[in-house]
Amino acid sequence: MPDVVDSDGPGGTVLYVEDNPSNLKLVQRLLDRRGGIRLLSAATGGLALSMASRVPVDVVLLDLHLPDMSGAEVLARLRQDPATARTPIIIVSADATPAR
Repeated sequence: MPDVVDSDGPGGTVLYVEDNPSNLKLVQRLLDRRGGIRLLSAATGGLALSMASRVPVDVVLLDLHLPDMSGAEVLARLRQDPATARTPIIIVSADATPAR
């Protein structure tokens, strides 16, 4: 990864649904290098659903393993909500087992 990153590109708001502080810190550092991106975070699916319905976001980064509900349930509920039905959602997980 280069030391200098062009920050003149598009910005936006990202909601990262992640309960692991180390993963959150890594994504924060990556987005800080890009510049112009506002990162919101939620450690639970319930909080993420509440935030996404109140604050417009451009993209959701979604962990599959959350303490209160599965990432699949969060995904389904985001798709059912008219406020977030068309929001791009990217599944981000450290689960790299063969079954996944």
